[in-house]
Amino acid sequence: MKDHSQDKELERSIDSIRIKYTLISCSAIFLFLVFSFLFFKYSGFTFTLDRASSAANNTIINNFLIFGVFFLVVLGYLFEKVYNAESIFYNKFAKINDLRFRLEEEKKVGGILLGENDHVHLRDIISGKIGAHDYYFFNHSEKHEDIVTDRSILVIQLDFSIPKMIFVSDGFLVGDRACTYFDGNISSVPPDGDMSRRFFLACEKGFEIELLQVFSQEVQLFITSKYPDISLDFQGRQLMIYSDRLSTKKGLYGLFSFLAYLEEEIIPMLKSIESDYIDLKEAQKN
Repeated sequence: MKDHSQDKELERSIDSIRIKYTLISCSAIFLFLVFSFLFFKYSGFTFTLDRASSAANNTIINNFLIFGVFFLVVLGYLFEKVYNAESIFYNKFAKINDLRFRLEEEKKVGGILLGENDHVHLRDIISGKIGAHDYYFFNHSEKHEDIVTDRSILVIQLDFSIPKMIFVSDGFLVGDRACTYFDGNISSVPPDGDMSRRFFLACEKGFEIELLQVFSQEVQLFITSKYPDISLDFQGRQLMIYSDRLSTKKGLYGLFSFLAYLEEEIIPMLKSIESDYIDLKEAQKN
């Protein structure tokens, strides 16, 4: 993906879109009120009740109503822009970067955050390809004990199988979610140095060597220093990237720039351990 982060065609954030159309709406309402005052002041409208004046007044009111309907249509269009600011932002981002955008879709999405078999109603979906692999991006809201957490999620569909592995930031896991996700078959490996206080690294039991092959000290340092808000979840044939909800141009381009690093460093390593993973799985069954 080319870096269009400096392009002015895409607004800086979702909020900037909302503010822009809110200001336009307020300006439109103000102009309508001014026009209404001037219209009735200079149109000859009177409050007398004689027949001639009533006929003239009816004509004036009818003309005003025509303009009023037009104004309501315009105002409705502006309010729709405010309400759908997120969709406008993500759709424009997709167009600029030659990606696909879908407003909504029902999709089966696994992972530690969404569960193994959940069918999730997705909105504002951006999809594309990284090398030979398809990916899609969407936002997700989670409620836990009256606290709503908004996250952005990017899922990469792989053409090979990988063991369950997670490298997640502090505060990402709620309760016993990790233990449930691994069905109790979990092995945690403390990240190096100070990272152990901010990140949690774990895999299926028996795949600790493969985990450290993928998440070497160099990889851990790179992710935590350059992308500290990102959490990773590998399982089956998909790789999931979690982040705080991305509502700015800078944040969105930051996440998508991480795809280049995955393609160059992480995905080849995952591919290289596939045969070991399959062999170990078979050995565990016997």
